[in-house]
Amino acid sequence: MFFTRARRHRSRDPLIRLGVIAAIALIVGLFASVLWLSRSDGNLPPNVKVSGIELGGKTLEDARALLIDHAQKRLTEKVTFELPNGEYEVEADDLGLTSNIELVLSQAVESRSAFSRLKSRIGIGDPIELSLEYQVESASGIRQVIEKISDLVDQSMRPGSIQIVDRQILIEEAQPGLKVETDQLFDLTRELPKRVVVPVTKVDPIITNEVFSDTKSRIEALTQDPPDVFFRRISVEIPEALIWRAISLKENDRVIDIELDHKLFTRRLRQGFARFERSSSDASFVLKNGVPRIVKSKDGRRLSIAETVEAIAVAAYENITEAEVVFKTQEPSFTTKKAKALGIRKLVGSFTTNFACCPPRVTNIQRAAEILNGTLIGPGEQFSLNEVLGRRTKARGFVAAPMIGAGGRLVDSVGGGVSQIATTIFNAAFFSGLELMIHTPHSFYISRYPEGREATISWGGPELVFRNDWSAGIYMSVEASDTSITVGFYSTRLKRRVETTTGDRFNQVAAETIEEENLSLEPGERKVIQAGGIPGFSVIYTRKVYRADELIRDEQWTTRYDPANKIVEVGPEEEEDESGGEEEDESGGEEEDESGGEE
Repeated sequence: MFFTRARRHRSRDPLIRLGVIAAIALIVGLFASVLWLSRSDGNLPPNVKVSGIELGGKTLEDARALLIDHAQKRLTEKVTFELPNGEYEVEADDLGLTSNIELVLSQAVESRSAFSRLKSRIGIGDPIELSLEYQVESASGIRQVIEKISDLVDQSMRPGSIQIVDRQILIEEAQPGLKVETDQLFDLTRELPKRVVVPVTKVDPIITNEVFSDTKSRIEALTQDPPDVFFRRISVEIPEALIWRAISLKENDRVIDIELDHKLFTRRLRQGFARFERSSSDASFVLKNGVPRIVKSKDGRRLSIAETVEAIAVAAYENITEAEVVFKTQEPSFTTKKAKALGIRKLVGSFTTNFACCPPRVTNIQRAAEILNGTLIGPGEQFSLNEVLGRRTKARGFVAAPMIGAGGRLVDSVGGGVSQIATTIFNAAFFSGLELMIHTPHSFYISRYPEGREATISWGGPELVFRNDWSAGIYMSVEASDTSITVGFYSTRLKRRVETTTGDRFNQVAAETIEEENLSLEPGERKVIQAGGIPGFSVIYTRKVYRADELIRDEQWTTRYDPANKIVEVGPEEEEDESGGEEEDESGGEEEDESGGEE
């Protein structure tokens, strides 16, 4: 069996070899045919046209000659430019163009690949169309032609206008312009076509006639029976004459704004609707049984002339016979929400000082208390007594009263006595644990104040300044009776605690009696100007401020007082009348006259 199969296989080998050889021969033949058909014989590829001239299969010389002849004829012809309103012709040769024949021949030679040549030779290749290109030899020729065409075509745009004269609406219509697209026309012309459609852009006016027409319609809507203005049961008529006076026109980009002068409507609208305005009121604090309570803020209502006039215009445009007056909500500067955010809940520090009833200084103390009562100090804010209290003048209700002047002498001055306010506020801030920034004690000690721990004030200095360095606001209550003043600071306690000590007096200096001559007094007369008699001394006081058990401030101050001297004015001394002479001898002369005494 094995040998039989082997013999059969060997008998078929010659046939297989013959088949393989035949196939190879066929492939080689086909390949040779393809090479022959796709060969380049130095002529232009088949089925190639340049500017409509059949050049396929021609030699380069023949093709060049045909193209030269075509270009020369084309340059002797005319080029027609189609204008929006006619035509304009020029000689092609006037354009300054020359043909680029070698470039297009090179493109024609390289236009087909070997496979493309094969397809063309067997009749299945697509034709190739090329154009004879021209190049600008001198740009001035085309530029001159384009300039001439622009002169023929370009038209300036003419803007329109609208104005009001004696209640008449006068419109001058706008005219659009035309402008040749010169760069685009240059590119089209350099190709040397027989006809060129001149590219033109329409130049529309910024404001079109449609806008003018719409503006006129809106003016007529405003001025012809303008809408009345109403609020609740009150209605106010708006005369046409008022609208005409108020109208002005303003060009705004591509539209026309109709503006109405709001001020011209003010008197008429306020006469009708000012009664409905309401002022806003800030939130405030009052003390009830020693507890601060918030008096809620209230929004106000203000007549908005501008917005009401806008409402009139809108109603007129929409053909509505009435427009409702516009009120704007006026929010208070200090709202209930802001008041609650201050966290003012209870008393955190207070102080009281006393005084004798009824001298002029009491008037100043009570007037200052009236101004200062209710002062709010926000978290982190600085308080200046001079700034908040203001200048003390008679026009503001202050009177002349004694105050310490230069040299430690009491003099009358408007606002004298307000230093009692300063001392009381200083101590309230002291016991509230606030940051004490600037304070100055009196130059000599006054027994109604704590030793050392007090402050004076004057317009232009000295000053009293402290800062609320806690995270809650402070409400300052200032109440003055005929014999005392009490200042209370209300806030959130925030676990604050204050401890203080005052040391003994030291470095004491006795007071003196100072006599000053007053020629208006009788000789020997004495008049006490300032009782004085209080010695000077120094004293040290301290303060420790705690937040719970944390010590956040440890301070010490030394106050030195000058003695308060007694000041007495005295009259001039009496002059003595003294006369005398030399003693004479016994033989003659008068005796000495020794008479004299007080005047």
